[in-house]
Amino acid sequence: MYHTNAEDVIYPNHTRTPNVVVRGLYSVGFFIADFGPMFVNLFNAIYITARKLFAFLIGLLIELSTIIILIGTIAFSVYHSLELLRRGGAVGGMEYVGVIMFEIVFISSVATMTRSLMKGERPDGYSFIGFVLGFLFVEWSNITGMAQNWTGWIIGFFTPILLIIAEGILAYQFLSDKEKRRTRDINRIIKKHSELTPADLEKAIAMYREQTKTAAEKTLRPHNEWKKFLLEEKNENGIKLVEKLAPKMVMENKESQSSSVSEPETVQELTKDDLQQPAPVSTATDGIGRKIARPGKQEEYGANTENENKAGQATAPSNNRNSGENPTGNGARQESGLKATASNDQDNPETEDMRKHARMWAIKFYQETGKIPGRVRIANHTHCKDRIAREVAEEMKKKYGKVS
Repeated sequence: MYHTNAEDVIYPNHTRTPNVVVRGLYSVGFFIADFGPMFVNLFNAIYITARKLFAFLIGLLIELSTIIILIGTIAFSVYHSLELLRRGGAVGGMEYVGVIMFEIVFISSVATMTRSLMKGERPDGYSFIGFVLGFLFVEWSNITGMAQNWTGWIIGFFTPILLIIAEGILAYQFLSDKEKRRTRDINRIIKKHSELTPADLEKAIAMYREQTKTAAEKTLRPHNEWKKFLLEEKNENGIKLVEKLAPKMVMENKESQSSSVSEPETVQELTKDDLQQPAPVSTATDGIGRKIARPGKQEEYGANTENENKAGQATAPSNNRNSGENPTGNGARQESGLKATASNDQDNPETEDMRKHARMWAIKFYQETGKIPGRVRIANHTHCKDRIAREVAEEMKKKYGKVS
């Protein structure tokens, strides 16, 4: 980090700012040391690039070998199938039509079943029947097309099996690459929000899956394919949901860590229970002998105001009836207004998140600088309400001392 002020530079084991000569020597040392991270990053980038290139070449070699095996197996099998169809009477070009029918049914059925099995799903009946018919035809054509001895029979028997193995390798490679991309996306989010753990991300993905599962169960279409569509093709996938939930998780983790090592909060807030607690009421008499209800001492402002309104309503019911006024009108309006204000301020998620963000920023600022931020600085950096900034500043002042 570049500093324009000499006093901002940290000099280890120095109790005060060094003189000009020492600072000059430190500057030379800092200048030389700056090249170290550059060379480390350079060699690290070269090493990572070489590893990626080597892995790419290995993967390309595996895929090319598998494709060559797949093409060779298909060509070998097609030749024997043509011979079998010709022996069966399909001539004049019809043998090619028959080969296309049987070979395509077999190859497409193998591909469909491989994809279903790799995803952990049960193959449908049509794919299974097509696989059985195609496999029997290809086995028969390859066994009868080879020499009628044990060597020819073994080679003919394993030819379609090689085709199945080659398609399985390609399918596994594709699904493995897809899983690696998902892992890279999760690692990217972890690096972006270093406070997150893999358990947090798995929690977010589980929340997404539960959400889509619930949506699928509510649909009127009973077919399983429709549920699978909701689970797999929803516009907002799991990674995007994690990206959305990550900042909130970071805030919750920081708040839990700070609350475990700091003192309890000193700012008390109004709650609905506080407002609904009755206050003790004492009675007195006025000049003409009527009893007047007086509220007792109450710590919470909301409860005090509410009981005053109730006491006022209880003392003069006859006056209200004579004047035609509603005896509960003003008191009820004041009580409901006070409850609504306190409830909105307490239950508003945006206000609570703003307060947590301001508190975390103030603690971080104090840990980095050793200074306690004031109300204006908190409001400017966190863009929170002035009331919230004042509360956080008072908390910091009581915990750590004088505000800077």
